[in-house]
Amino acid sequence: STHGSRLNTTNDLSIAPTVASTLDECQRSFAAHRKCVLRLKKIQATNEKEFRDVMFGCIDKSLVVFKREPCVERLYQFLTDLVSFSNETFTVDTNFAVELIRHLAPL
Repeated sequence: STHGSRLNTTNDLSIAPTVASTLDECQRSFAAHRKCVLRLKKIQATNEKEFRDVMFGCIDKSLVVFKREPCVERLYQFLTDLVSFSNETFTVDTNFAVELIRHLAPL
């Protein structure tokens, strides 16, 4: 099973499985963060609104933990990596960073 590892660039299929599996992967190890950041940045560039909706929905499900767990700590670190990442293709998305902070504040 490819677990949604192939990036879908059409609007007829949801990006949700790929986003969810990527966030699951980033919770297992810090080593996977760069690869996961790049995967999500490509999805974000394809469909910004759907990406934000799916991303926030997945984050809400992942962060409903009442004690410090290593997987949650890795997810927080990953979100920091995601919003601060830039390279020759992608720049820091301050709008997404602000929306993410606003979204996480009530949690």
